[in-house]
Amino acid sequence: MRPKNNLKEILSKINPETIIDVKIPRTINGYEVFFSYITIRGNKKENKRKVLLVEHDFYPGHLEKKFYEWIDKYNKEHEGRPYLKVKFLRYEFLGSMIED
Repeated sequence: MRPKNNLKEILSKINPETIIDVKIPRTINGYEVFFSYITIRGNKKENKRKVLLVEHDFYPGHLEKKFYEWIDKYNKEHEGRPYLKVKFLRYEFLGSMIED
């Protein structure tokens, strides 16, 4: 009897050319993230953004981490109008779909 192995471990050890071309569906979840920030002129604002994550990417704190990574990227690209003192307020689950 063969020992049970982790699929990731098995796939890492085989030649990709030996795999039959089968598309594995992924579940993608949608979230709406609500946040507050201060503008460069000192005005308090609230806003929201949509986020799509592959289901296995979601774990506690991951959505917030991805959001703050996006804020850093946004602020680098928009140095004249950055989001300042950003606070992650909450998120809402919008639904999920299976990728074809």
